[in-house]
Amino acid sequence: MSFDTNLEEVSQGVITQAKKLGCSDVSVVVTRDHTRLIRFANNLITLSSSVVDTSIQVYVAHQTRRAVGVTHDTSP
Repeated sequence: MSFDTNLEEVSQGVITQAKKLGCSDVSVVVTRDHTRLIRFANNLITLSSSVVDTSIQVYVAHQTRRAVGVTHDTSP
């Protein structure tokens, strides 16, 4: 998932899929973290990295069954 993807659209897509499968209750939490790391040695930059992590947490209920899942793989 690219950094400019709308997180609300992602959550709505998950809710729509769960409702199509017949789930009575659905809860979705989509988060994006942007972490930057700069490492110095001898007053010089030795490492610079940037990581964007998106996670999707889903709770679904179907009749008497419940399920909870988390993924960091956001590919379609």
